[in-house]
Amino acid sequence: MNCILFSEANIRNFRAKRLKEITGETFSIAQAAEVLNICSANILYALVDKGLVRAFKRLCGKRETYCLTYEQLQNFNDTYCSATELACQLRASPKHVVRLLMEHGIMPITGSCIDGGIKYFFRRAEVPQDMVNSLIEQYRQRGATTQPLKKH
Repeated sequence: MNCILFSEANIRNFRAKRLKEITGETFSIAQAAEVLNICSANILYALVDKGLVRAFKRLCGKRETYCLTYEQLQNFNDTYCSATELACQLRASPKHVVRLLMEHGIMPITGSCIDGGIKYFFRRAEVPQDMVNSLIEQYRQRGATTQPLKKH
């Protein structure tokens, strides 16, 4: 019999995400980064500043803070993918993924060599799954070694 184990944090995140999805509550930037599996809220703040993530400001006590709905998170996730996400599929480093995609004419929309961004992100529609599969095969044929995988 197959068995799947989930960490307490994964279960907590799932419950919070599902509750907010049902009730229409909003996520803070830190919560949204966790749901999107982005390792730092600063990366998400930068994506909001660049207009890649739609967020709205809400008064929280005496200061304004960014908030996102589940729909906004889903829209971002459907539209963009990080180099790290693709690196997990390719079993390569994000740096290698960026180089491979750029060699194939697929440019990131943000990243250090594009606009000084913290992390590289691509338009998901420009990186179809069949291309990713092809790149996996090409990458293996080159004899490239895999790199440790990191959270984006």
